[in-house]
Amino acid sequence: MNRILFLHGFASSGNNGTVKALRQLYPDVEIIAPDIPVEPAEALPMLKALAEEADLTVSQYVVDKCGLAGGPVRKTAAKPLAL
Repeated sequence: MNRILFLHGFASSGNNGTVKALRQLYPDVEIIAPDIPVEPAEALPMLKALAEEADLTVSQYVVDKCGLAGGPVRKTAAKPLAL
């Protein structure tokens, strides 16, 4: 796996702490983390195109629940996901 598309949470950015942690934890993986437009008409076409180029797409929710950024694993995941 070479490319992960990270979808940040609402009112966040593609340069948040989670993105920085993912890049540090997975230096051999390209983390694509765009600033997502607020307007769905702008965001959806852009995200669809990026998702087609990525090997995996994850959201802030998935990262938090699975402990992908090295933080504590939340109650819905048994252990961190290994890439």
